[in-house]
Amino acid sequence: MLITDRWLAWLPHPDGPAGKTVPNLPTGYTEVPFGRARLWTLLFDREAARKGGPLRLVDTVPGSHARTASWSKSMSFEDLQDALQVFTEIRENGPGTLLVSGDLLAIRPVYLRRRPDGWWLSNRVDLLRLVAPPEPLNSTLPLLEYFIMLSPMGRRTLEGGVERLQAGDWVEWTEERGPALHAEGLRVWLGRRDPDEHPRVAADTLKQTIYDSINRKLAWHPTMPVLALSGGFDSRLIGAAFRDMGHRPTAYTYGEPHHQENWAARQIAQRLGLELRKVEYPEDMLRSRMPMNFEILQGQIDPHVLHIANLLAIPEADGTAIMHGFLGDAISGSFVTSLRDDAFTSKDALADAIARRYAYPTLLKAAEAAGISYPLDQLRQTVYEDLQPAPTLYQSAMLWTCMNRQRRFTASQAEILGPRFAPFYPFYDRAFMELWLNQSMFAQIGRTLLRTLFILHFPVVATIPHPSANYAITPALKDILHKFARDRVMDLKERAYKLMGREQPHPDIMRISYGGETDEIRRSMAQEVTASAPALKARFGLDVPPNLLGFCFPDGKLYYDGLHTLRRFWALSRYARWAEDGEVSVLPQSQERTASAA
Repeated sequence: MLITDRWLAWLPHPDGPAGKTVPNLPTGYTEVPFGRARLWTLLFDREAARKGGPLRLVDTVPGSHARTASWSKSMSFEDLQDALQVFTEIRENGPGTLLVSGDLLAIRPVYLRRRPDGWWLSNRVDLLRLVAPPEPLNSTLPLLEYFIMLSPMGRRTLEGGVERLQAGDWVEWTEERGPALHAEGLRVWLGRRDPDEHPRVAADTLKQTIYDSINRKLAWHPTMPVLALSGGFDSRLIGAAFRDMGHRPTAYTYGEPHHQENWAARQIAQRLGLELRKVEYPEDMLRSRMPMNFEILQGQIDPHVLHIANLLAIPEADGTAIMHGFLGDAISGSFVTSLRDDAFTSKDALADAIARRYAYPTLLKAAEAAGISYPLDQLRQTVYEDLQPAPTLYQSAMLWTCMNRQRRFTASQAEILGPRFAPFYPFYDRAFMELWLNQSMFAQIGRTLLRTLFILHFPVVATIPHPSANYAITPALKDILHKFARDRVMDLKERAYKLMGREQPHPDIMRISYGGETDEIRRSMAQEVTASAPALKARFGLDVPPNLLGFCFPDGKLYYDGLHTLRRFWALSRYARWAEDGEVSVLPQSQERTASAA
């Protein structure tokens, strides 16, 4: 079994050339031939590269942290996903046959460029650029989804001529037939739960499923993981489950003491008896870490997701597992609850509700100003086409968010953390996902089943209000008054700063994550976009509003929607320059980890 985290494959058509010499690949890549096809990869287990036996390559984040010595060569792909969870497998089933398949949600990217003489596949856009020059986009749909959904959806990318495999996709190559794409959709069982099942029974089953997932994943980590504690429901559930199982992980949070998230994390850690450490949150978080958007995320994701890179500053050894609540929020009911009441009357109504869920008026206006016609209609249509068949419409909605926004935007956090740490996602588990996907809609709306789980099994943290609201799962007057009092103090401070004509320092975590911390920075970003207007037009066909700053903040006041719009234009302008430069990072793995953590 070969382990890697960077690879490039050439799969020729039957009548295509016998092989290809890849120009200018960074040093360190090993060529692995299989028939007329070729694979170039960075290997972390040199002993396993010896000749003989069928090819089996596992692409994981991070490749250098995989403890391959303890893996059986016959270990199934499903078991491998439970080990470190973020994988792509390239495997020979027999002479002249090759299969490329991804993890459950295809979180680990596989990019595909189809050429007349064969297909190029890689987990990196910049490697594909070395063998096939980038092309202009032939559709504005990826850009529209980037503006509204924070990244292209489905198989679309911001790179002309490049697709990204969807959940359930796999590529098969044979000497006789060449490459072929097979689309199966999300490979989970869908049915209906017993409508008479008592919520207490469902909560008990849910608790045991979480514990089973944690135990399977713990078996593959030599030391206790640390906990990323944001104060939300997902991270507090993981922390409470670990304590109930007899573990006491170290918890990390970030933000200033007056931030809502930091306050909630402190309350939770105190109740659970966990040591809580603070990770610094730099003021120029987004701009200083923008190189990671291209080096690691290949520019395909809105840079707001880079806020997770703060966890790279955790003072733990490389390879430490970080527990994170990825997927828990969406799959336990927040996404279904966020849709309109009439969303589940028809497929058309569902597509419209999902599109409107993200298409804020300011963002639609920005898309129109950029030259994208009828943005809401386009968005509705593409969501409709991406909705997967299921026994119920609410299950189709759940499949949509798992296969699109969760795997494309939220799951990119695994790529960011991967250079230093091993992602540990208790909720990213086939059994757990199937359990939630087959609950009744009643269990999802208002997160009813999740609330029942907390009330029955984790009441000690159920009284702490959520960071973004004054309510708690189990109201407790002391906790509600505590949060209400601190919120009012923060409001008074903000008003005082406004009266002085100043901006409050560190007003909230999101402001820093959105990138426009000060008026000076916002003006600098707008000027950068204006200077890049020709490149944006040539690369994407996008127009830049003449007065971008005035467009984003028409009355001079600061709105989050305006920050979103400014950041989208700014990030795309940097992507256009990245495409023109065509540079590929060739940092050795050790240097790359250091640079990422800086």
